[in-house]
Amino acid sequence: MQKKPLAILAVSLLAASLALSGCGDTQPAASSTAPSESVSSASNVSSTSEAASAGAEADESSSDVPAKTDEKFEAKFAENPIDASYDQQSGEVSTNAEMISLEETYAGLWKSEISHAYQQLLEQHSDTQAIEEDQKAWNDNLSDQVQQIKDSVTGDGSAVTLERAVKLKNFYREKAKSLYSQLYAYDQEYTYIYTPY
Repeated sequence: MQKKPLAILAVSLLAASLALSGCGDTQPAASSTAPSESVSSASNVSSTSEAASAGAEADESSSDVPAKTDEKFEAKFAENPIDASYDQQSGEVSTNAEMISLEETYAGLWKSEISHAYQQLLEQHSDTQAIEEDQKAWNDNLSDQVQQIKDSVTGDGSAVTLERAVKLKNFYREKAKSLYSQLYAYDQEYTYIYTPY
């Protein structure tokens, strides 16, 4: 009986985070290779509305890309295989420990996508110096941003750990999305490194 409410909670959290993925404070993105920060501690599910925007790195510097491109990119990104796999697997978890593990796994997958998108962007973009500088700045600030996310959730217990895990996953997802958005301007047929099993 507990399995169904947790699955509903997980799906609700995903829907909320996807709906809010473009909302909240954004900071200029700095391109990124695979971040080295671990996702070991996670947290409380109640403030997932903040999770999508917490530490999100939306790159707003490429405002010369037409709005139609943004809509087309959003449609392409909405079909990414990582979120599809996450949606499927989140319906199968039934305990907080399983949910925490799922969030940490997908945080790791999004970190891999950051590195992959960054490498593809370097190959496509003519101004690699600017991309590399953005990447370095993002990496230099990564530990502080991760700590801010962890500190934003207080308390003890598995619900707190789960909320932190959700926020960290969404943080990495938003950075990957920012890089793929930039890449889309050069290569609308870009691919993700993740392939479903």
